[in-house]
Order: sequence, then C-alpha cells, then structure tokens
Amino acid sequence: MINLNISFSKEYEIYRVKSTLGKIKWFKEQRYLINLPKFDNDHPSDEKINGAVEHEYDDNLFLEYSNYIKANWNKYDKILSVGLSQIEGVDIQNEYVVNLTKYGTGGSFGGINTIIINIAQRKLDDIMLTIVHEIIHLSIDKLIIENHTDHWVKERTVDLLVNKFFPDMSSMQNVPIPTEDIDKQFHAFYPDIVKVIKSVSKSI
Repeated sequence: MINLNISFSKEYEIYRVKSTLGKIKWFKEQRYLINLPKFDNDHPSDEKINGAVEHEYDDNLFLEYSNYIKANWNKYDKILSVGLSQIEGVDIQNEYVVNLTKYGTGGSFGGINTIIINIAQRKLDDIMLTIVHEIIHLSIDKLIIENHTDHWVKERTVDLLVNKFFPDMSSMQNVPIPTEDIDKQFHAFYPDIVKVIKSVSKSI
C-alpha cells in the first residue's frame, strides 16, 4: 500500500515560482508548457513574486483537488502497488508527499518521495494518472541516473509502464524523438526493467 501526504501553501507557491524561473531556459529548450504569473521579464524581484502569488492564491481550489485525490487514490493504489510489485529493480516508498501547485511544469518530482503536480495543467479526471506517472518515475530514477538515460527516452519508458498498469485510462505524451525502437525494446524485455532501461538508454 502506498500512502499520499498532500500539501499546498502560499509559501510553497513562492518557492515553486522561484524554482521554475531558475530553470526557465532549460524548460523552454525542452519545449515544456510552464505556468507562471505574468512578469515583465524572467528575473522579477522577490516583492513582485510574493505579490503575484498572494493575488492568485485560492485555498479552495487546492482543497478541491486534495479532497478528490484522497477520495480516489485507493483504487489507483491497488493497481499500481500490484504492478510495481511484479517488477524487479524498482524502488518503492511507503509514502509520497504530493505538493499541489499552480506553477511550473505539469508534473515533476524531487528527492526519493516528493511529487509536484501543477493543477493549472490538470483537470480533476487527469490528476490521478499524473501522480501514478511521477511515482513510477521515482521508482526507476536510480536506474535512469545509472544509465544516463536521455530525458525523453525516460519519459517514454515511464508512459509505457503507466500504460501497462492502466491500459484503459492512460495516454502517451507526444515526445520529440522517435519512439518505435524504445517501444520495441520495452515490450521485448518487460517486466525486467533493468534490461529495459539499459537497452532503451542506447537508443539515443
């Protein structure tokens, strides 16, 4: 069983804006859709960041998403926990912190058990699979690092795992690289995720 600890606050929103601005060049290069308050440039003052977050923050919106996740997580957890338990080489935590935000990219992670979900880019119906995606991402991150896996190869591999566990619900991202060889190697070696990642890491 995987537990979720859901968190959101104005203080985190300020941190998220600053963190996103610090990586904005890379996000633009990778063609990520990002959400930020409107600023005159990519280097706003702390005062402007604090004021923008204060103006846009709506506690009720975050509560709506938090309550939805809590009400629906159990059915997703059952499928995900069984799926991950059948794969060797993954690193699964008992609890994940889910930070809800309106800023940055759609979904990301930090450390070994922290997930960041941008609710400005996710409808309620979509948010559960985003959480699943990021948990799977975290569970194979050590292998990704060890094999120096390309960013978009990693994203495709995670999507393929999500699709294995939730074939009737998942959708694949449009990634800016060829995917045929990645898909072929994934299906050839699954559920040996160590072999999958070693193999797909040589694709790019």
